Amino acid sequence: IIAELEHDSETYSGDISWFDDFSDDPRVLPGGEHAWDLQSEANQILTTGLYLFTVKDLTTGKIEKGKLTIIK
Repeated sequence: IIAELEHDSETYSGDISWFDDFSDDPRVLPGGEHAWDLQSEANQILTTGLYLFTVKDLTTGKIEKGKLTIIK
């Protein structure tokens, strides 16, 4: 597991501390998005590549699978 993120669109107000610290542009993330710094659970930066992911809806139990490409 590279990273496990808990996300509740009803209560999530956005994890945009980078913009708060380094930008004059006020940003707000929509409820369906979650900011991530591309670090693994072991604090390692991810490299360029194709990654597989799963998303589980904790209410319905439905699981979606997909692919994520990181290009640096």
